[in-house]
Amino acid sequence: MYFFAMTAATTPLAEIKESDAPEAVARLYGDIRATTAAPMVNLVFRHMATAPGCLAWAWAHLRPLYASGLIGAAAEERLHDPALNAALRTPCDRRE
Repeated sequence: MYFFAMTAATTPLAEIKESDAPEAVARLYGDIRATTAAPMVNLVFRHMATAPGCLAWAWAHLRPLYASGLIGAAAEERLHDPALNAALRTPCDRRE
């Protein structure tokens, strides 16, 4: 059986945590949570916040896709795609 374990050599992504976010970033985080209906901001967005202007730029382009439902619909479609699910199986996958 295979298990992934984080080792000392693994470096986590830099992030700005929600509790540490400056006002401008906190406003973006609030909009991300509201638009995506997620209880917390995904790590990819928290990581983008570490690069000046990156999160604001990315969210300006992604927000319309989330708000329209396109991203949710695409994710739902992929979730039920048998070929994709087969390709993503790993030795430790317990979905069988």
